Amino acid sequence: MLLAGNGDIGNISYYSGKFEAYQRTYVLQSYVSGYLQYIHIHLLYNWIEYNNEKMFGSTIPYIRLGNIEEYLVALPPLAEQSRILLAAQKREELVSVLQNSRRRYKRILSETPTSLRQQLIQAAIQGQLVPQNPNDEPASVLLERIAQERASKLGKKAAKSMSRIERRGSKTYELFPDGTEKDISDEIPFETPTSWEWSRLQAYCVYGEATSVKVQDCPLDTWILDLEDIEPHSGVISQRVTAENRSSTSNKFWFTSGSVLYSKLRPYLNKVVVADSDGCCTTEIIPISLFAKANPHYLQHLLMSPFFVSEINKDSYGVKMPRADNKQVKKFLIPVPPLQEQHRIVEKLGALLKLI
Repeated sequence: MLLAGNGDIGNISYYSGKFEAYQRTYVLQSYVSGYLQYIHIHLLYNWIEYNNEKMFGSTIPYIRLGNIEEYLVALPPLAEQSRILLAAQKREELVSVLQNSRRRYKRILSETPTSLRQQLIQAAIQGQLVPQNPNDEPASVLLERIAQERASKLGKKAAKSMSRIERRGSKTYELFPDGTEKDISDEIPFETPTSWEWSRLQAYCVYGEATSVKVQDCPLDTWILDLEDIEPHSGVISQRVTAENRSSTSNKFWFTSGSVLYSKLRPYLNKVVVADSDGCCTTEIIPISLFAKANPHYLQHLLMSPFFVSEINKDSYGVKMPRADNKQVKKFLIPVPPLQEQHRIVEKLGALLKLI
């Protein structure tokens, strides 16, 4: 058996083979076979405490051979030693299991909230979180209403410039305003239920076309939203600051209640909120307007999904503070569930995410 004589004095090792011991490493041998294993267990639980008041030195403490020779050991009969060793072995196995469980538990606590949240959101946007209802109005009808409302509010020219996605069996095609079409089957990232549709983001909502305004032109009680006011991952606004109390004088974007406010800065892609009142936001936040009463909270979850974040990361620009390329973001394909299913997804996700 080996005892560390300096430095890590608590280090004790039982070894039955051949070895070389260095200076200040004490070697213990037994005259009677079988005793050393028991003594090893005995020292593991008592050795450090025994030497606390007997160590010498300050920079590198050490113990003298005399300390070891004076150590008293209560020796039970060999048969009882065997029973003690067996009990100690079982205890060590249990301790090992508990230590491993504790490490796993700590890892789960540190990783699960984010990873589980992402898994739930990803399942939601793939149609795997809530069951489909055959009585739901299909997503294709919702997209038709969106196109009609877009034409009514933004003009027919804006509506006609949008392409349309169509599924034909196992193939997916993009139909363009000039009558041409393109097979985009290889662009579809995952399968969705048959009642769902795919759409370019720009055909589903108004992205990156907010009105700019100077802070000094805003009424003093106008809500001014900055990135620091949004909690990451949760979609929660941590504080509300008015124009009267904002020191920044940079330009802002107007947004209206119900808008989805999306951070285009890559380190803050997990900051997405739904506005519950009118206000202004920093130009690093993109206000997104929806048509046909599409659920803004579904789009919020979609923008925070692993799928969408990975797509954004592919098309970011800049080094110190990479930003999403708005022109590319508008072209992203997004999965669109029926409106009724959007509501069920948002309700289910809201209940589950509160538990994380």
